[in-house]
Amino acid sequence: MKVFISQPMKGYSNEQIENIREQIIAKAKELFGSDIEIINSFFKDEPNNAKPLWYLGKSLQKMSEADVVIFAVLSDGVTCSMVRGCRIERKCADEYGYISWFVPINSKTNKVGDITEKIELPLLWSD
Repeated sequence: MKVFISQPMKGYSNEQIENIREQIIAKAKELFGSDIEIINSFFKDEPNNAKPLWYLGKSLQKMSEADVVIFAVLSDGVTCSMVRGCRIERKCADEYGYISWFVPINSKTNKVGDITEKIELPLLWSD
């Protein structure tokens, strides 16, 4: 099974992004089994002048290879929020029939919660 992870990256250091990804991957292996294949959606060797739409295009291309998509949402314990690029990826996943799961990220500690089939808290949109 191929798994694509959609996670917020704007405002995070490479180290923070990788730390959050590793937490999500560990949770995904607990849920789906250790033999899953994680599709690399963290682009470190992008062109110097890459704009947000370039990243989104590459992400959608990678997402097209997935069987399952895990969406990381920011949570403060009261609400959850999904950033612009992740929202667009979510819309594409829904429109094209991809299986979607969700994982909360504590917006203060960057700790990852359990992966679930639905978001329990109200979902807000953010940039």
